[in-house]
Amino acid sequence: MISPNKPSYPMKMERFPIWLALGAVLCLALAACSDDVDLPEATTVEAGESACDYLLAEAELSDFAYVAERAGLLDLLGSSGPYTVFAPTNEAFAAYLAAQGLTSVDELSAAECATLVRTHVAEGALLSSAMQDGSATELNLLRRPLLVSSENDAEGTTALCVNGVAALVACDAEVGNGVVHRLATVLDDADGLLPGVLAQDTTASLFYQALVLTHMDDSLLAYIDDTYSVGSDSIDWTNPALVMSTATEYDNVAYMENRYFNFTAFVPQDAVFEAYGITDIDGLIELAHQCYDPVYPEDADIDDYTDRSNALNRFVSYHLLDRLGTYYGLTCVDGSGTSYLANCFARDNWDIADWYETMMPYSIIKCSFPSGSETGLYINRRGVQAGADSRGYKIPGALVTAPASEEDDGMTAVNGVYHYISDFLSYGYHP
Repeated sequence: MISPNKPSYPMKMERFPIWLALGAVLCLALAACSDDVDLPEATTVEAGESACDYLLAEAELSDFAYVAERAGLLDLLGSSGPYTVFAPTNEAFAAYLAAQGLTSVDELSAAECATLVRTHVAEGALLSSAMQDGSATELNLLRRPLLVSSENDAEGTTALCVNGVAALVACDAEVGNGVVHRLATVLDDADGLLPGVLAQDTTASLFYQALVLTHMDDSLLAYIDDTYSVGSDSIDWTNPALVMSTATEYDNVAYMENRYFNFTAFVPQDAVFEAYGITDIDGLIELAHQCYDPVYPEDADIDDYTDRSNALNRFVSYHLLDRLGTYYGLTCVDGSGTSYLANCFARDNWDIADWYETMMPYSIIKCSFPSGSETGLYINRRGVQAGADSRGYKIPGALVTAPASEEDDGMTAVNGVYHYISDFLSYGYHP
């Protein structure tokens, strides 16, 4: 599972950078390998070769070289760089094409080839010695994240993977303009982002199908804000105390290098829907209409799932936030179930709660963290501690599955996090 460090409080649309900026050339020699990671063998490269020369000379990488040529980007890989190229092997391309219903790279369009190449190339030279101590991230030429981290396979072997899905089968072919690594899998440009991580979760297939059907997955692909620009690195003003002189004072001001997007998904697993007798996407669509048609009868006949007023679209988007919501960051409560407000907040009368706008237009959810025997994070719960509120109401809401530790955010992607919940959420009728 991809687990970058994240701030422990919700932020909308931006956060401080969480990735360490790596230098253009991290090192010229491979450092000693960690005993914990089974690194592939480093590759010998002829002096003076560029990444372009290397790809053309390696039979195992001929498909990637051909795709780069089709995209008009092969010359780029022969330029000064430096670049890090994560090149899928021909075997990886064969599996990728088969999954697309294709038999040859010739069937890819030039635009598809360009996307593939830009997905697998990053600026700077990133060696495996810089990847194995935790994780390292670079932006590829599409300004998507490439997260390199140690992952365990089904046999328990630890290896380096890109975005949690593509293992390095050979690494550190240092060329004159960077470094080339070989991948066992072709990367999708959304791998590592929240929809890509959800796609790998076989326990939540129904929710993911609905996410794709409504195209709400497209709304979760943002990672870095290209409209953001860094301001001046100083503020210049004339000190009023020095008006008789020409002296000018300066004060250095720190700015974020980039502005990042984050998202949160509250995900009912397939077992949650099965408890309602729902085992396929048609049943989930019917459930969505049961929830929202009574509240929005004028929209009951909208059958375009991408329409924001469609019942399924409302159902899915009500489970999404356009901000980072970690388990212990959605309310002002620490992991022990007590708050720093404990001495000045009557928690026997009220549960600590916060409200957030969801990605369903004009809707909110309530996040509460009661004390007492029912402590935990709940969505849309009503009551106080384990009992009813002062008006006599108790609504259980959906319990959010707690992470294994307070340092664990939940199931994380590079642009967000998702949590399992004990019941589905509805802003309308809940059957």
